[in-house]
Amino acid sequence: MEVPTAALVEMDRNDYVFVQPDSTKPRFSLRRVEVVRRTSDWVFVRLPAGGPTGGAPALLQPGERVVAAGSQELLQGFEALTVKAAGARSAE
Repeated sequence: MEVPTAALVEMDRNDYVFVQPDSTKPRFSLRRVEVVRRTSDWVFVRLPAGGPTGGAPALLQPGERVVAAGSQELLQGFEALTVKAAGARSAE
């Protein structure tokens, strides 16, 4: 599969893209990918071996709507929510 270079985000030494499962709702999910080759405009990806494990994001599937513009902003928001949720759990 290929996705725009701008869609790729890195977190915890893994590569991901955001997808929008329902184009009518402003909700996004992370999908894990493995980079095979990069060009200036496109990244060729495949599904990582072994699949998702214990709470990890699902793998990108053919036909999913990949977010190209704004992926870095979504990552910043996701990381902020993750830190906030971890803080709330430790306060319990």
